[in-house]
Amino acid sequence: MTDAKVPFMGLNFDNLDLTGALERVEQFIAERKPRMIFTPNVALLVWSRRDRFLKDTYDRCDMLTVDGVVICYAMKILGIPLKTSPSASLMFYPLFELSQDQGYRIFMVGAEENVVSTAVANLREQYPEAQIVGYHHGYFDMENPPAELITEIQKTNPDLLLIGMATPYKERFVVSNFERMNVPVSLGVGGMFDIAAGEAQFAPEWIRKLALEWLYRLLQEPRRMWKRYLTTNTVFLCLFAVEFVKRRILFIRE
Repeated sequence: MTDAKVPFMGLNFDNLDLTGALERVEQFIAERKPRMIFTPNVALLVWSRRDRFLKDTYDRCDMLTVDGVVICYAMKILGIPLKTSPSASLMFYPLFELSQDQGYRIFMVGAEENVVSTAVANLREQYPEAQIVGYHHGYFDMENPPAELITEIQKTNPDLLLIGMATPYKERFVVSNFERMNVPVSLGVGGMFDIAAGEAQFAPEWIRKLALEWLYRLLQEPRRMWKRYLTTNTVFLCLFAVEFVKRRILFIRE
C-alpha cells in the first residue's frame, strides 16, 4: 500500500504521519531490499533546487518526508494536503523501541568517535533490549569509506542503518555504498547522535510549534548556522511568496 506523493517546490513528499512512516519502515525491513529514507528541511529543499546530486537523491528515495513545521505550515497555507510529516528526529527513538519489540538490528554511522560511542552507550541504557550491532564515526571519505566499515556492516547484517551526518555527507555515503551495504533501511538522522549523546538538545515544543526551530539552532551555533539560515530562509520565503501569488491569481480567475 503506497500513499500518493505530494509535490512541493520540486520535491515529492510521502503523505505519511509518524505511524504510517514506521509502518513503511517495517514493510521495507520485511521485504529485505535496500531502501533509503531522507527528511529534507527548508535548507535542503532550497539546496536541492540547484544541486543536481541532492535532487536526484531525493527523487530516488523510497520514502521522503518533511523535516520541520515551516514546510508543513507553508503547504497548509497553500492548500496542499499533507499529514503531520515525521522528521528523522521524530522517528529516531521510536525505531529503538521497535528494535526492542521486533528484534531489529541497528548500525549507527556518523559524528565524532566520542559522540557516537556515548550515544550508543546512552541508547543501550535507555533501550536495554535494542540490538545496536555496531557503530562507526563519520570522519572519512563518503564515497570511499574504510573497507572495514563496509565489511562490518555486511557482517552484522543490520535492518536499520542510521547515518548521523550533515548534508550532503549522509546522502553521498548512502548513495555511493547503497548496493554494497545492502541494508533494508538507510535513514539519514542528521544531528540526532549529538542529542542522544547529550551534546545538544531538542528545541522546546513551543518553539517547534511556532516554526522557530531554526532560530533555536542559530542561537546555539551562530557562527556555523547564520549564513545557511540567512540565505536559505530568504530563498524559501521568496519561493513561497511566488507560489502564493500564483495560486491567488489562479483562484481569482476561476
